[in-house]
Amino acid sequence: MSAHKRSVQDHLDAACRYTITPRGDSEHLIVVPTTNTDLVAAVRTVPGARWDGQQAAFIVPTHQRTALALRTALTSPAARGLNPDVHPDSAASLAAAADGPAPVDIDLDATGENFTITTPHSVPLRDALSDAGAKWHNTCWLLPVTKAAALRRVIRNHGLHPSPAAQNAIDETNGPLRYDGSIDGLRGVPVTDLASVRSARATKAGTLHERLAKMGIESVYDLLTHTPRRYLDRTQLSKLAQAPVGAEVGVLGHVTKAGTYDRSKRLVRHTVHDGSASLQVTFFSSPWQAKRFREGMPVVVWGKLDVWESGRGRVLQMTNPIMDPLDNDTDLIVPIYPQSGTNDVSTWVLRGITSEALDRIGDLHDPLPESIITSNGWLARREAFQAIHTPASLEQAEAARVRLAFDELLRLQIVLGISRAQAAADPAITHAPTGDLTTPFVTNVGFALTDGQRAALQDIRADMCAPAPMHRLLQGDVGSGKTLVALTACLMAVESGTQAALMAPTEVLAWQLYSEAAERLAAITHPDGRPVRVEFLGGKTRAAERRRILGELEAGEIDVLVGTHALLVDDVTFYRLGLVVIDEQHRFGVEQRAVLRDKGRADAAGAVPDLLVMTATPIPRTAALTVFGDLAISAITELPPGRTPIATEWIRGEPVVDSPLAQPWDVIREQVAAGRQAYVVCPLVEESEKLQAASATETYEALTAGALEGLRVGLVHGQMTAADRDPVMAAFKAGDLDVLVATTIIEVGVNVPNATVIAILDAPRFGLAQLHQLRGRVGRGPHASHCYLIGEPKSADGVERMKAMCASTSGFHLSEVDLRLRGSGALMGDRQSGQSDLRIADPVTDLELLEIARTVATDLMADDPVLARSAQLRNEILTALPTDAAERLTRA
Repeated sequence: MSAHKRSVQDHLDAACRYTITPRGDSEHLIVVPTTNTDLVAAVRTVPGARWDGQQAAFIVPTHQRTALALRTALTSPAARGLNPDVHPDSAASLAAAADGPAPVDIDLDATGENFTITTPHSVPLRDALSDAGAKWHNTCWLLPVTKAAALRRVIRNHGLHPSPAAQNAIDETNGPLRYDGSIDGLRGVPVTDLASVRSARATKAGTLHERLAKMGIESVYDLLTHTPRRYLDRTQLSKLAQAPVGAEVGVLGHVTKAGTYDRSKRLVRHTVHDGSASLQVTFFSSPWQAKRFREGMPVVVWGKLDVWESGRGRVLQMTNPIMDPLDNDTDLIVPIYPQSGTNDVSTWVLRGITSEALDRIGDLHDPLPESIITSNGWLARREAFQAIHTPASLEQAEAARVRLAFDELLRLQIVLGISRAQAAADPAITHAPTGDLTTPFVTNVGFALTDGQRAALQDIRADMCAPAPMHRLLQGDVGSGKTLVALTACLMAVESGTQAALMAPTEVLAWQLYSEAAERLAAITHPDGRPVRVEFLGGKTRAAERRRILGELEAGEIDVLVGTHALLVDDVTFYRLGLVVIDEQHRFGVEQRAVLRDKGRADAAGAVPDLLVMTATPIPRTAALTVFGDLAISAITELPPGRTPIATEWIRGEPVVDSPLAQPWDVIREQVAAGRQAYVVCPLVEESEKLQAASATETYEALTAGALEGLRVGLVHGQMTAADRDPVMAAFKAGDLDVLVATTIIEVGVNVPNATVIAILDAPRFGLAQLHQLRGRVGRGPHASHCYLIGEPKSADGVERMKAMCASTSGFHLSEVDLRLRGSGALMGDRQSGQSDLRIADPVTDLELLEIARTVATDLMADDPVLARSAQLRNEILTALPTDAAERLTRA
């Protein structure tokens, strides 16, 4: 071979040769690759390999993971045809490392505060580690031990192998939560037991623990019952070119341009193409979104599709959508949680910490008998919690919600059942009505009782004659004749030798009830000729009069006492109280009703008087099964004969108080000219009686000087004394006033059959129940009546209320609309409005489930009334309930 040919051959051999020699420390190899770029790229992926520019070689550590990766690189297609020159010591080191025990990918560093992760560089794994919060440091990834929850998912999804020390750290930080496996136990596990909560960065709103606490999430139970408000179904995808602008759509595509975080604008923008069009995706105040995506990465995006016209033409865009890399672990059904911008808690944060909680709760005891779960086809409790947060389908999410909602409703129904059992166990006054008083009273009312009134009286009579105390709710629409039924019940008690108490929430209503009772009972006498005595006791009753009434009450000389909260005072003592009637009961708490009822325990047997509560606000079926589930219910659904329908009209905008030709003043003047009367109800001003009095006075002055000038107009409001207010009310009732300007003190109990018009100013500020009550002040006689709702709603709910009032005069229908608009409210304990105690169940929409819960509760308690043999379920109820309800269960 010529010298020239030999030189060329040597050059080719050199170009195709790589060398591996040991470094002096025996723990590293020196790999000098050829100029073959594919081999260089392959060696570069070896974990821990670093380029040494001075030696023009890679320095590679000799542990097992490296040896396996280097062996893979050197046997890859990139190395074929090359001439290796491996030093014998290096070959021995590689063989020993590669053939040793199972590889360790994850270990602890010397401080014990970080995991060290050495593993081959693959794009999915690198992305997973980056998302978990790991940072590359020289030869490995570093991840704080506090992020063990995120590392646990990486291990599960990518098959990594932790060392024993690392596994112990993972178990200690992210092992099973310490609790007894019950719902009670989860209530006792603070969210700070979750590593993802402890390690989360603080923001201006505080630590994540503090931010969650402001949302009412302090325990793992709170977290798991903070369920998604909706789900994104990413199985339903659209093509950008055909997707409707303005709608929420899902798109599957590739990142064509990955953006970086712009600190000045506080945003990052990516471009995604789905084969039909491009989409600009913008994230605000989320710098981490820049690190999640790279060009060419497949992604799935879900959000509201918008379009804007730029100098370059039409641009499709989404702002802050749900966007994830697409791989085998991508969730197709994405939960969207109720989040809080104020507290800086996003749905992303809630998804992460909820995922850790689900990983760590282990088994969860299920107190329901297996037969109930099986017969209803429900999920087990542990499965339900998993499925409601990470459902495989929308159907599975709903199945999970149904099971967890049932648990809440069952607890509620058991409490009501125990309350009913408690009430039935109390010693009772067994009444024996003779008819000596009730027969002449009913005969002389001047009209025939309606079917509803007769049925209610039959129910009440049966209860009063029974050996258990009566606990009955009498509901009926405005003007349905409930007061007449209540007075008849009072006479049944008096016939039986006991007294009756009738309590109302306001002085005005109590006085109206007293006036009606005194008038109707004036001609009724006992068999011995004594008149039936009716007295009034209010907060403003003079001292001397009060002393007289209390003395005669204790002596048994007063048959029926009507009053306000004044009846609850300790020195009010009955001779023998047999019946308690409470009007507009929703304005009294459970304990207030109990105080009056307990005044009947003065006799030797400690017997409890019968209880009849009334409401003119008809109660939906939902509330009947929840708030009033411990009461029997009688409903009067029809109106007495002679009542006329009320035409209701909504007048939008501000009232024109200076023109007699404007509505509704023209109709009021027309009705007054015909001999009728009218009410004008002033705006509701927050909860301040002083402000409402000022508003009423201002309206009164404006109308008397303007639209109603020349008419006889009176004014009443809650700040007036009885001495000032009563003459005005009496004058209006007598027909000496044409128009009464008033606040909501006329809402109930005012009965003027000659009034045919009511104008309610700023009506959208009132609730449906209150509007219906106010409307009930007219239509009480034979004349056609009118109700005018005046004002401009500030919300969609306000518009619905106005439309509902105009469409129906049925209180039962309006109560259902009202409940739907307002939500279920607090359904357990003394509270009867405000935030619901039910976290997952909604009695408004879960009525069928509520009825199943009532049936199951009844069956469970049939032979175990206080759940003595179901300790776990009993403990759940004690922990879940407000204090007052829990005390009732404990007493049981």
